Amino acid sequence: MDTCQTLVVNEQKILRFKSLKSTNLYLQQKLQEGDDIVNQVVMTDYQTAGKGLDNNRWESEPGMNLLFSMALDVSFLEAENQFRISQAVPLSIINVLKKYLPKNSLYVKWPNDVYYSDKKIVGMLINNTLSNRMMDVSIVGIGVNVNQVKFGDDLPNPISMKIITDSHYDLMPLLVEFIDSIRQSVSLLKSSDGVKMVEESYIRHLYRYGKKARYQYKGKIMTLMIVGFDKFGRLQLQDEMGKIITCDLKEIKFLMG
Repeated sequence: MDTCQTLVVNEQKILRFKSLKSTNLYLQQKLQEGDDIVNQVVMTDYQTAGKGLDNNRWESEPGMNLLFSMALDVSFLEAENQFRISQAVPLSIINVLKKYLPKNSLYVKWPNDVYYSDKKIVGMLINNTLSNRMMDVSIVGIGVNVNQVKFGDDLPNPISMKIITDSHYDLMPLLVEFIDSIRQSVSLLKSSDGVKMVEESYIRHLYRYGKKARYQYKGKIMTLMIVGFDKFGRLQLQDEMGKIITCDLKEIKFLMG
C-alpha cells in the first residue's frame, strides 16, 4: 500500500493513495480493525485489483479516472430494504453527470451501473454490513470513466466523459460533487416521501425499462422486457407469452448489439 495523502477539498477530507488493491477493500479492512469509518472517503489513482459486480474486472488508466469509495451510515434502513442504496447512489451519480453530458442519454443499468446510451461510464460495488434486522454501514465503491480515451479490447462497451465531450476534467472538484450528491440522495431514504422519489426516479432512468431486448437467462437467449423489480431488488422481466420472470444478478445477462 502506498503512503496516504490527506486532502481537504471544499471542507471534504479525502484520503488519497497513488495505488491500492481496492478502495472498498481498504475501508472493509479498517472496519474489521474496529475503526470508525463512517463518512470516510478513500480514492486512488490506480487500483491493482479493482472489482465490479459479480467479480468483473474494472480497468482504469492511472490518474485518468475517479476511483473512490465512501462509507455511509445507513443504520436507519431495515436490512430487507438495502436495495434502496443501489437505487439512490447511481441516481446521485447521474445527477452530477447531467451537468456535463446530454442528460437524456444517462441510465441506470440494473442494479447500479450507470450507462451513457448503450455504453458503461460508471461501475459500482456496494458492500453492506448488518446489525440484526437493520443496516449498519454501506461501503460504496465507484469507478467513473472521466479522462481515459483508450480501453482494452476485452472490455465490451466502455465510454468516458472525455470521449463524449472531447473535454478534459479536473478530478478533485468532480469527486467532491459526487460525494455531496451521494450523501444528499441517500439522506432521502430516511423518509417515505424521499423513498418514493428515489424509486420513481430509478424507474424513469432504468436502462431498457419497458422495452423488448435480448437477454441470456439461465443459459438461454430470450427476448424479454423489463417491467420492474421486487422489494429485494430482484429484476422482473416479462417474456413474449406474458410470463413474469424474477431473477437475481447471476441469472441474467444483458446482450448488447
